[in-house]
Amino acid sequence: MSDIPSSLRTYLRTVTAVSTAFGNRIAVLKVPDGTTYPFAVIRTVSDPAFYTQDGEALRETIVQIDVFDDDALGAQTNAGLIRAALTGHSGTMGDYTVGAVFVREQQDQWMSDARHFKVFNQYVINWTVT
Repeated sequence: MSDIPSSLRTYLRTVTAVSTAFGNRIAVLKVPDGTTYPFAVIRTVSDPAFYTQDGEALRETIVQIDVFDDDALGAQTNAGLIRAALTGHSGTMGDYTVGAVFVREQQDQWMSDARHFKVFNQYVINWTVT
């Protein structure tokens, strides 16, 4: 079974607008050195489980997707493509059945040390194992 970030990456690559903008430049945890803009990085923020007397009932994973580009408009536009693909999504995502995806937070940042723009969104994904 894959993990939520990997399943999320696989799902995003099936969305035409996202795939057109990013190609294979959506990574889990880190991108290879020399990756060209735009690119996105997915990471898990938290992954609590909810239990009933019968055991684990539901998961609510919070993931953060950082979108990097060399200009603010590009970062914002490409982050918006991912947001549109995920907001309200429900259905199968890899090995998981997703009940819903919700945006939790968004920030725009200028990364002066790396000389690029970053837009990050945190998403709450409610899911169960398929």
